[in-house]
Amino acid sequence: MKRNVRFGIALPFHPWQEILKRAKMAEELGFDSIWMADHLVGMGLRRLDAMEAYTSLAAVAMVTKKVKLGTSVTNIQTRHPAVLAQTIMTLDHISNGRVIAAVGAGEAMSIIPFGIPWDKPVSRMKEAIEVILSLWTRDPVNYDGKFFKLRDAFIRPKPVQKPHPPLWIAANSPRTLKITAKYGDGWLPLGRTVEDYQRMREELENMRRKYSRLKDFEYGVLLYGVVADNDEDARKIIEFPARVFSVFAAEELKKRGIDVPKELSLEKFLYTPENVKKIMDYASKISFEDIEDFYVWGSPDSCIEKLEKWVKAGAQHIVLVALVSEKHRDLQYKLYGEKIIPYFKEQYKEKS
Repeated sequence: MKRNVRFGIALPFHPWQEILKRAKMAEELGFDSIWMADHLVGMGLRRLDAMEAYTSLAAVAMVTKKVKLGTSVTNIQTRHPAVLAQTIMTLDHISNGRVIAAVGAGEAMSIIPFGIPWDKPVSRMKEAIEVILSLWTRDPVNYDGKFFKLRDAFIRPKPVQKPHPPLWIAANSPRTLKITAKYGDGWLPLGRTVEDYQRMREELENMRRKYSRLKDFEYGVLLYGVVADNDEDARKIIEFPARVFSVFAAEELKKRGIDVPKELSLEKFLYTPENVKKIMDYASKISFEDIEDFYVWGSPDSCIEKLEKWVKAGAQHIVLVALVSEKHRDLQYKLYGEKIIPYFKEQYKEKS
């Protein structure tokens, strides 16, 4: 069976009126899903504002009808899993079953400055996932883990979606891929190169086969980029933010002979004036040619050509993050909604 290719788009971190405007616009233009980063701080260099994801999505659910609602991704360390299970269940009811629950092990900027425990993040994530799935599907729950202990615990009502909202996991390592294979209903890694994505997807599929979990799974990917009327305009918009954001990809850059301190990786980066200066210094040493394949950028035709490679590598649900300022957002939504998404909807219609 030929399967649809679905498209989502990440909403802005702030302000609320811009989040609301873009959510409505995305649904009108035919996006399948909308996503909010679940951060305590935004990921900019000058503006670090960030609205709370689930509160925002609950409000968005009231003014949309069919678009799926997800977080890209929930930092599972910042809430007790029982609280998170109830929060997602509540959003599932408010949206009438439109939630995709996407989680990850977390990043330093939303944890360390706030004194939130983060030792053994992957082990914590595994236990949290087990607790959440148990609370969504069973009464009562007794759980005796290293980090979480529950006794005769339950949440009611249960989610609208049965047996529970689809749980996607942002996995990029052998251990997190194994957790995804065992517990996940979908995969949402940050995409860097098509080759790495295809390799990990094949590993994940083999693991899922081992656990006999080959049904009802969706391969997603989070892709950054810029679309414009032509390649030249797109490059002008994306070149600076692409070089800056690439500094966070220390491991990928090292493969290309570019050394970046590990403290600037997403797993360790903290917003301080000194670290922001380091980001800018290292970004100035990276040429766009070194990292342009990390991003989907160019004219609509160029973006279609790049996206086709991700689809052929196995991506089924592509979540786009536009590396643009507010003045360029209209263009991103419209070109995707009017030129790119219709192409893929036609080319990848479900056929038996």
